[in-house]
Amino acid sequence: MFSSGRFLLAVALVGAAVSCSSGTPPSTRGAITGRIFVVGSTTLVGGAVVTLSDGQSTRANESGWFFLQDLAPVERTVVTVVQNGYIEALEPVIVRAGAVSHVDVYMVRGGVARTVAAATGGEVSDGAGASATFPPGAFVRPDGQAASGDVTVTVVAIDPTDREQIRAFPGDFSARRTNGSATLLETFVPMAITARQGDAVLGLAPGVNVAVTFPIPASLAATAPSNIELWSLNPSTGAWVEEGTAARQPDATAPSGAVYRASISHLSWWNCDRPISETTCVRGCVRTPDGRNVPNVHVNASGVDYRGESDGTTGADGCFALDVKLSSRVAVVATTAGLVSEPQTITASSTPMSAALGAARCQDIGTLLLTPPLAQFVLQWGEAPADLDSHTTGPGETERFHISYSNRGTLTATPYCSLDTDDTSSFGPEITTITRAPSGVYRFSVHNYSSQSQGAIERSSATVMLVLPRQGLIRRYAVPTANPANLDVWRVFDLQANGSGDFSVRDVNGFAASSDGYNP
Repeated sequence: MFSSGRFLLAVALVGAAVSCSSGTPPSTRGAITGRIFVVGSTTLVGGAVVTLSDGQSTRANESGWFFLQDLAPVERTVVTVVQNGYIEALEPVIVRAGAVSHVDVYMVRGGVARTVAAATGGEVSDGAGASATFPPGAFVRPDGQAASGDVTVTVVAIDPTDREQIRAFPGDFSARRTNGSATLLETFVPMAITARQGDAVLGLAPGVNVAVTFPIPASLAATAPSNIELWSLNPSTGAWVEEGTAARQPDATAPSGAVYRASISHLSWWNCDRPISETTCVRGCVRTPDGRNVPNVHVNASGVDYRGESDGTTGADGCFALDVKLSSRVAVVATTAGLVSEPQTITASSTPMSAALGAARCQDIGTLLLTPPLAQFVLQWGEAPADLDSHTTGPGETERFHISYSNRGTLTATPYCSLDTDDTSSFGPEITTITRAPSGVYRFSVHNYSSQSQGAIERSSATVMLVLPRQGLIRRYAVPTANPANLDVWRVFDLQANGSGDFSVRDVNGFAASSDGYNP
């Protein structure tokens, strides 16, 4: 029931291909959706490159959404996000057979970038206590050869006392100590150090060590110890690895007048953290307002009086268990595809306990109420044509509603249907979500806004994923390759809603003219 890692929605899905019947074999593959935010804001980062640990890759659309499908199940993979002008972001995520997992990624803008001559080295400092000093010949290119010429080095530190900035904490707060034991972390100073020449990411030559300083935030000056454990992020696993210690020293440039100094042998995210030696655990369940279990939903327990988090996912019974710091104040929320429960703040027990020893022993915090999506439609396509549009119609109060690029809808009022973005520069994804569904017929269609002369829709390689979480259905549609009448609307499917949140599906999967394609 409990699993670590900062993964958001994992919707339980069992129908994979072509049928809604009970005889449909379970899917053996999974998928991931996600959004990319600028930390501390609601601004979305468009066009970023998103890569998984196994090398599979995609690009986020103009509004920061991405979609990866046909993935082998794995208990932990890492979503790595790269975009010019931002620091690389990494988040662990689970992939389950027949499930769509959702992850929100937060990126830090720029940081301080300086040019260093590879032959002579030098210091890069942000002027506020964060710095890295490179010896001559420190850098190597991706092929292992010594770098020459100018190198662009970026140094950026996160203030862990800022509740917004901590969202950009890379990986999760799980870590492995030098003795092999697992622990949770309470962070003092996370910092990223990167080196580039153009698009090439550089590393350090064997045997090279770099002197680094980590600025201690002013509000932590009284509690920051004289020596603290030093950790680096493993980009393949998204977990932190203990790599020695850092020493506290005075520095007038830091906000608190003090920094941690250490020596590192590779470039990545680094962190001065204190292991949480005493933990307890909390348990609860996630339900819909009408009392239904909500399985495979991300649950986060964030420290109110400490700088750490615990993450997990609900089981088939909609329940979860998480380890947290002993006797701490913790805010617990459940999240699914951009929808969030009301935070529940509790005081954790003073009795040492562990979720791994049995959830029944953990402190019961009750029920988190969450309304998950009833349906989601994901449109993706190839390079041409540049602009395919998602269209959803359904029963309205006086007439049928029509959600598309000109009216993207809302999830908080009628029609409770929303389109995330209008992607006009190829590929997608465009994601449509429905959270309430009065009885009636809903249709999803795709229009070739670019026109058939600019790129035929039947040659667009377009696919649509239909996801019905409550019913455990995922179905993939591929655009038909025969379109003898050269029509510009692909009518994909109709859904008959029963008014209680369930649908029956009728495959349409044919072409129509724009004038009559959108309504059944």
